[in-house]
Amino acid sequence: MKIAVSVGTDGKISPHFGKSERMNIYTVSDEGIDLTETRNAPDTLTSHDFSFISDCEAVISGTIGISMQEKLQRAGIIPVVTTGSDPVTEIQAILTDE
Repeated sequence: MKIAVSVGTDGKISPHFGKSERMNIYTVSDEGIDLTETRNAPDTLTSHDFSFISDCEAVISGTIGISMQEKLQRAGIIPVVTTGSDPVTEIQAILTDE
C-alpha cells in the first residue's frame, strides 16, 4: 500500500494540502513503513488534479478542504486530516484504526 503525505521542507506534515509543494510517498508492507520517494506537487493541485498520487490509497495532511476531500474520494484516494507532524507516526495511527 502507498500513502502520500504532504510535507514541508523539514519533512513534517504540512498544514494545508492545497498549498503543498511536495508529497512524500510511503510504502507500507509486512516489513514496515518506508519512505520510497518524494514527488513535487504540480501547480494544478489547486485545480484538483491528483494524477501524480493516483497510485496511492490515502493522502495525509494537516487540513484538506471539504471540496478537496470529496474530489480525492471520487479519485479513489482516502483523505486523512491530522494534527500530528510526524508522517510515520500518523501512518501507524491510521493502520491501527483499520
